[in-house]
Amino acid sequence: MNKLLLLVLALLAPLTATAQTGLENGNAVDVTLPGNGFDFAVDDSRSLVYVSIPSTNQVLAISTLSFAVVGQISPGGNPHGIDISGDGSTLYVALSGAGSVAVVDLGTFTLSSTLNVGSQLGHPSTWDVAEGMPGEVFVSANPGSGGFAYITRIDRNNGNQATRVAGNRIIRAGPTMRTSPDRTALYIGEGFSPNSLYRLDITQPTAPLVLEDNHGSVSGTQYTALHPLGDRIFLSSGQVLSTGSFNQLGTIGGGYSAISRDGSWAFAVPTSFGQGPDRVEVYDTTSLALAQTITLQCPTTAVAAVATLEQDRGVLVLSDDRICGRVLPGGSLCSLPGTGEDLQLLSQGNVLNCKEVDTADTITIQLRSPGGTFLGSAPILALQAYDAATTLFPSVPGLQLDSNQPSLVVTQVLSGPLGPFTLPPQGLTYQFQVAPAWALWTLRAQGVAFDPGAAANGVYATTDAHDLALVSGQTPLIDTVLPLSAQPGQTVTILGSQFDPGVEVTIDGVVVTPLIQTDTTILVDAPATLGCDTAIRLRNSGGRSTTVPFNPEPVVSSTINVTGPSAGGTPFVMLGSGFVGGLTATVGGAPATVVSNTSSSVVVLTPPGATGAAQVVVSAPNGCVVSAPFTYR
Repeated sequence: MNKLLLLVLALLAPLTATAQTGLENGNAVDVTLPGNGFDFAVDDSRSLVYVSIPSTNQVLAISTLSFAVVGQISPGGNPHGIDISGDGSTLYVALSGAGSVAVVDLGTFTLSSTLNVGSQLGHPSTWDVAEGMPGEVFVSANPGSGGFAYITRIDRNNGNQATRVAGNRIIRAGPTMRTSPDRTALYIGEGFSPNSLYRLDITQPTAPLVLEDNHGSVSGTQYTALHPLGDRIFLSSGQVLSTGSFNQLGTIGGGYSAISRDGSWAFAVPTSFGQGPDRVEVYDTTSLALAQTITLQCPTTAVAAVATLEQDRGVLVLSDDRICGRVLPGGSLCSLPGTGEDLQLLSQGNVLNCKEVDTADTITIQLRSPGGTFLGSAPILALQAYDAATTLFPSVPGLQLDSNQPSLVVTQVLSGPLGPFTLPPQGLTYQFQVAPAWALWTLRAQGVAFDPGAAANGVYATTDAHDLALVSGQTPLIDTVLPLSAQPGQTVTILGSQFDPGVEVTIDGVVVTPLIQTDTTILVDAPATLGCDTAIRLRNSGGRSTTVPFNPEPVVSSTINVTGPSAGGTPFVMLGSGFVGGLTATVGGAPATVVSNTSSSVVVLTPPGATGAAQVVVSAPNGCVVSAPFTYR
């Protein structure tokens, strides 16, 4: 490592090393499928993801460790929605073209039986499937009339008898379903616009409909995600609703989403996904603030589903004929590549551990070789601290540390007997604290194993490197941003508490200078480059920061006057939230006049147009664009 030097030992408190398991490596995921996927489900216990592919009549089993296809079945019937049973033994697959549900034994990954809905109730198409209580399966079953569907309960404890539930209520457009974590409720979303959301009480044999939204109050119900506590449901419009009332609790960025297993984070794929840059936005499920953005590397367009991996170690996106995503190193989203071998590093914490680590906390870093390739090798944990004014220039292949900067190389257990230390099967855990004086610095950590016989380069292998931002002091708290949607140059008021003197304010990635600042109030002008669906970030002097969404894409909840004469002159009305001033509009690509513009409504006077469908597109100076259909007659 050339001139790697020891940092002053004042940087660290004593280190210890113990056996540990559960490490995962960080990398990008890009899996090409034989056809467009419709749905997928992650099997935690087997480290597999199952994918339904209607065009090839296949269900694939893909390893979430190697991301190779390890199994496939061909049940026929155009597989659509899928669900894993609560005990993890069974995969249910809705066969849209056969009016039935395939039952797959996950122990052998073979088709064990078929539950026929069509022959019992005359429903030729099944769209989605969800297990309720053990032994009962719910499907959305199409009776053969347009996009309508009934909800059907299949009683596996009573000869697989199928009966309609929800009071024979017809629900439109291939309904999708989510079962509550306690398996007492079934949430059903419509695909037609305007959307509706329903809740069934599945503790009763008739599964009555016990709650539905006020028509027109929600949108984006065609894809939903339930919080693990069962108290909130996230819609693809970005709305977050209480499951007890369907009242709106707040919003995040729009798009298909999945909730982390611990309930802390919502991973949302923006509605602009596929138009670049492709990304997943990470939101705090309590504050609903934007916390981080994950950039993906797959060339995708139409998103079908989003899922998190077991132990929240990654996020996957099903889009067209690909699965793409990121496997996160122990939940860390900030890592730099090593040599890509069987050597893994895990830094403690959750999805944000790469961003901020308090100097008062114990830092935990784990190192292992999960495949056993480097067992018995001589391990090294290399640490390098650098400040904001320093740029690291790695020069050794696979090593992300700068050999010209001071580093600490940990080669043995400092708290025990000195001597050589080798990598055991369970791995090593290093724990230490950083002195408060190192706040605002970044600590880069990387594992190295020396083994000429096992390393690809004949000398050493390295893990991914993790960057940990060291912070101290208080966290700025943001209560309110006024207005939440603004135009470039407009003054924005940020209200909250614990704002340090000289707090750094960033809007849409641009550092802006406060016009006025106290410990509870900040006034700034929005930057000229302000975009849509962005964020405001405050960073205190100790490095602690808070990020909240800003300029969210407007939500259209309903429209009025959706048809009009081809001569034009129809006042087309969009109702919703998040509209800013200065809007412009087109109808069918032709310029139109905006005659009224408030934060909750927009009225567009249609120009002359050809008979038939046309799209009303409303654009804001901040880059946000929304649209809704209109028909000329």
